[in-house]
Amino acid sequence: MEADTCKTLVYATRLLTTITTALLSVALVVTGVGIIFVPVVLVIWYFVFWKMLKEAEALYGAGKCREAKDKLIIPLVVSILLGGVITFVLLLIPIIGCSDDEKCSHLGATPYQPVTE
Repeated sequence: MEADTCKTLVYATRLLTTITTALLSVALVVTGVGIIFVPVVLVIWYFVFWKMLKEAEALYGAGKCREAKDKLIIPLVVSILLGGVITFVLLLIPIIGCSDDEKCSHLGATPYQPVTE
């Protein structure tokens, strides 16, 4: 899988977590429990999902697949612990699909030049 595809999946996951966090925060405020739990939800969302997924997206864009995969491990574990199956699957695909830097090396490398004899 190419790094651009992995980058797009990470972006889609970041967008999905933003939407679900906003809906969850509104639901918590409406039910009256939001004063206590909304700050906790927002802190988890920002530090675990938004920040790490943004960094992983930038690393995939730079062609550094191994570093990007390392950034995705914590959001992957937190998403499965919180019951986010769709988020889990969307994060698992780039981890499995872009397995090494050789697949991503075309992003920062010079174009292929055939050897002439």
